[in-house]
Amino acid sequence: MRTRSRSPKKAKDERAFPIRIRVKVPEDGYGRQYIEMQEWLLEHAGRDNFAWNSDSVPGIEASAFYFNDLAIAVRFMDRFGLRLVEWSQ
Repeated sequence: MRTRSRSPKKAKDERAFPIRIRVKVPEDGYGRQYIEMQEWLLEHAGRDNFAWNSDSVPGIEASAFYFNDLAIAVRFMDRFGLRLVEWSQ
């Protein structure tokens, strides 16, 4: 997949992971939930099976999460009540 990203890490993640979901960042940011999300991802997906980058969609502050497993991606979104902006596989 070709990327327009200026970030080498993001470009690498887009090549390495088959599943990308973009979610809307909550109005007040992730706050305390940020650490909890990181810990959940490490426990349930495993260190080498996900990536997390800041992202943008016109008019929306977003995060891009990359996964190897769609079921983990869905569980992650459900667990943290994340609002999907876009996904691709």
